[in-house]
Order: sequence, then C-alpha cells, then structure tokens
Amino acid sequence: MAESLLPGGASTDDAPTPVANVQHDEVAMLKAKIAQLQMLNASLAAAEAPAARRRRRAPKEQSATDSPAPSGYESDESSSASYDDGSDLEREIDSGYFAAYGSFHIHEDMLKDRVRTEAYRDFMYKNKDLFKDKIVLDVGCGTGILSMFAAVSGASKVFAVDASDIIEKAKLNIQENNLQHIISCFKGKAEQVVLPEKVDIIISEWMGYCLLFETMLPSVVLARERWLKPAGKVYPEWATMHIVALSDDDYIKDRINYWQDVYGFKMTAMQENVGREAHVDVMDPETVISAPCRVAEINCTTTTAEALDRVESKFELTIDLKGEMAGKEVPLSMFVVYFDMEFDRAAQNLVGFSTGPLATPTHWKQTVVILKDKTLKVAHGDVIRGNISFCTSRDAFRDLDVRVSYEIVGKTGVLEQINFVST
Repeated sequence: MAESLLPGGASTDDAPTPVANVQHDEVAMLKAKIAQLQMLNASLAAAEAPAARRRRRAPKEQSATDSPAPSGYESDESSSASYDDGSDLEREIDSGYFAAYGSFHIHEDMLKDRVRTEAYRDFMYKNKDLFKDKIVLDVGCGTGILSMFAAVSGASKVFAVDASDIIEKAKLNIQENNLQHIISCFKGKAEQVVLPEKVDIIISEWMGYCLLFETMLPSVVLARERWLKPAGKVYPEWATMHIVALSDDDYIKDRINYWQDVYGFKMTAMQENVGREAHVDVMDPETVISAPCRVAEINCTTTTAEALDRVESKFELTIDLKGEMAGKEVPLSMFVVYFDMEFDRAAQNLVGFSTGPLATPTHWKQTVVILKDKTLKVAHGDVIRGNISFCTSRDAFRDLDVRVSYEIVGKTGVLEQINFVST
C-alpha cells in the first residue's frame, strides 16, 4: 500500500479512526457540502459568467464582511456574486487565457523553474508553524503543487481553485499522492468561486512578466476580500519592482540589424517595433551599468485592485562602470525591469527570490525596454532620473503598458518613450 504524505510523515494506516458516529456524520456532511459546492462552481465556470472588469469592484451579493456561504444552495442566483458586466472582448481574452493554462507544457515550464517552485516549497516546509491546522486557499492551483506543499506542511484543509481544465489533472495528482482528505478542488474563477468557509491563508503564484502582466493579482485581491479571515495572510506577501540600466551594444545590433537581411530580404519597417515593444529576455549580468532602483513595493495582504490599475514611480540611477567599461563612455542601451518576492518578512525562516539579471534566471526572465535614442552615451558617475509607470492596457485588460521618461542629468533633456508589454 502506498504511503500518504501526511504532515509529520504519517501514513494513512496511522490515521486515527473516529470513535463516535457523530464524527462520521460531520465528515460525511462536510464531504457532501464540498461536493455540492464543486458542482456549483463547475456550473458557474461552464456558463462563463461575465468576467470582472479591469476596474473590479467588490461583489454585491456577498461582500468581504459577509458570513461564509451557507451549506445548501437552491439556485445559482443565491450563490453567485454580482460583478460589472464584461465586454465580449474581455470574455474572449479570458477564454484564451484560461485555455492556455489548461495546456501541459506551460505547467511543465513553471514546475521546472526551480527558483520559483523551490521557493514556495522551502517557505512552507521551513515554516510549518504558519500552516499547522490552518485552512488554505490556493488561487490558480494549476497542477496542485502548492496545495500539496501546504497539505504536507500541516494545513487542515486546502481549497485548490483554478478556472482552466488543468484542475482535472490537479485532482488526479492529489489523489495519486493520497492528499484528497485534505485538499478539495474547485473549478472556477477566483472572482466567482464559492467555498465552504473562510480561510486563514491564501497562496498563489500570480506573477507575470514584469510582475503585473496577465493582471492576476487583482483576482487574488478579490478572493482575499471575499474569503480571507481578518487576521489572515497572502503568500508571497511582498513584491518589489526594480529598474536598472544596461549597456549591451551587441544585443541592440542583433535586434536591429537582423531586419536588414532576412533570408536575403530587407525588412526595415519591422525595426520600429524594437523600441516600441518591451522584450522579455535573460540579460547578461556583465552588461549592468548601475545599481538598481526600487520603483514599486506591493503588500499582497493589504493592496487594492484599484491601486494595481496604475503603478507609477520616479527613479534615479547612478552609472557605475567596472571592468572593461571603466574609464570609458558606453552606450546607454536599455532599462531592465524585474521583480523580487518575499514570502513573509516576519517568518522564522525567511524565503524569497529575485528575477533580476544578477540572479539565477527564471522563466519570468527580465523585461527589456530598449531606448529609442541609440546615440546616448554615459560615463561613470552620470545620473539618470526618470519616471516609469505600469498600467493595465485599455485594449486588452490582461496586457500591460509600460511608459518611461528619463533624462541624463546635465547631458540631455527629458526623453520620453512608451513601451508595450503584450502577448
């Protein structure tokens, strides 16, 4: 008989047998309640109720201060939340988004990102005191890996939620590891799903390229407002965004000169996109020419969906040339934006990770903003001041618009450019 990964290393054979019929009845009632909610959430997902709009607002039928959902439901009307109607375009975007996350390969890539996956595992395994006997909600559970980490770390119940078809694989993965007595799966959007009760902890791997691409954090925030107990926590709790200057003439030439000879044909019209669209790439750490500047700090336990719609900050970078670049003027090629995550600054064992160019590469890579002016040069000690903003795209709410303005103090006036992070 296969051993179960129960907290403390216990097997299913070691589990205590209920000694009173009332305990059997309570377990049966809970299972029936969960099964009923699972059916309800599946119905909501199948009906594709309107998605929350870019500027989400709290549900009317059940606010953050309402009591948990009752055990019985007579109709969808009594259980579903009310939201702003989404446009046909928004529903189409959501449909494609969740379809993509139903595929096998995207989850394989994320699981094989050891920086990402091991950070979640290490935080939970090294801080089991935070999870012992707690009720946990996993938003966007995917294959169920984070839910299983939470169960092994001592959670009494885990609610695994995902709107994509991958939830069916998560159920099988959970059953294969004998954790179905702790983890219950619900198919549906975080904005709409109905749970049996409120939770102590929300875990989620919501981060996209440039942190905010895909606009998943507002969904986590809404789930937090509906289901997290007053003293609860969202993990990871802290996200910080940084900007840094790079000089990489070879990278720029490769991006531009490529279009001069594409299998013997010139395609110079394609070059305009080099400066208009942000790129996602792993950059050479040797090309970094400044210390980073923090441009945003987000507390996932307290932030609001409205605050995430536009994140804006001033920045200042001082050029620091070393090695072969020391004593020279070098091209100012690009700015790179990346993010760091910290799970809980008050935990006994601190765990976090960075997606920056000086850190181990992750599947998020870095977001590269190539400067339109290719003639700018900087020397050691030069100061760059600017402003950067990240806005939910008006055209597609899961996309992110990045706008940058900057000046090299004493050398140039304010230079402005807009870059779009898009699919």
